Amino acid sequence: MITCPNCGTQNEFGSRFCAECGADLRTSQPAAEPTGTPQPAFPTIPPQYNPGQPQPAIPSWQGSADFSPPPQKKRRTWLWIVIGVLGACLVLCCVMSVWASTDSGENFVNDIGTRLADYQTETAD
Repeated sequence: MITCPNCGTQNEFGSRFCAECGADLRTSQPAAEPTGTPQPAFPTIPPQYNPGQPQPAIPSWQGSADFSPPPQKKRRTWLWIVIGVLGACLVLCCVMSVWASTDSGENFVNDIGTRLADYQTETAD
């Protein structure tokens, strides 16, 4: 804890300014050092791996020891096939509707209708 030289308030170790009066605490000496070993600001990196020695355990903050590329996402080829088939059907319907509206298309459609009516008349007898 650091004692403020201005007001005497006890502040946390490492504080720069007093929580009560705002006085600068960086110029004052701490009343007591914190107990225990200080923690480093950044985790230490373990020494390089030597092939002749067993591999050291890797801390969780370093991630896994597997440096292989991440697995690729599965491609959804079935989805692209379905989209392609639906697109082809849409294009075919548009082409057929345009063709049926022309003179040759109307004749063809009327011809089919006439043949179907003739067939039904013949089979009804």
